[in-house]
Amino acid sequence: MATTRSPAKGGNGSANSDRLSERKQSAIAASEGLRSRPVLVVDDDEATREMLRYLVESAGCSAVTAANGREALEYLRTGTTPCLILLDLMMPVMDGFSFDHELARDLQLSAIPTIVITAFGERATGLARHLSVVQKPLELEQILDLVNEYAAP
Repeated sequence: MATTRSPAKGGNGSANSDRLSERKQSAIAASEGLRSRPVLVVDDDEATREMLRYLVESAGCSAVTAANGREALEYLRTGTTPCLILLDLMMPVMDGFSFDHELARDLQLSAIPTIVITAFGERATGLARHLSVVQKPLELEQILDLVNEYAAP
C-alpha cells in the first residue's frame, strides 16, 4: 500500500523566506552595531565640544565627550572602542600630544582613526602617529564628511 505525504505546513517556500528574513535581520543588526560605535570628541572648550557632539549626532552617530586626554583615556580603558576620535591638541591636564603618545603605545587603541582639530596645525608635526589635521576655525561640512567617512556603516 502506497502512502502519500501531504506537504508540510509552510511548504510554499516559507522556510526559505524565514531564513532570508533572519539573514536580513542579522545584516541590519550588524550595520546598526557598526553605526552605534560612538565617536569620541576630546576638547577642553565646552562650546566646541558640544558643537562637535551635535554635529556627530546630526550625522546619525552616537558621541561621547571628554574635556582632556586623561578623561578620554579613562573612557577608552572601559573597553568601549569608538569608531573615530576627534582630538584637540591644546588642553590642560593631558594635551592631545600626550594622549596621542599613549594611544601609539597600545596596538588596539592606535588603530582607532583620529582626526586632530586644532588652531595650531603647524604643531601637529609632534604627534606620535601620522594623523589627519583639520584647521580651526572649523568647516562644518568638512567635519561632517570625515564623520561620515569613518563612522558610517
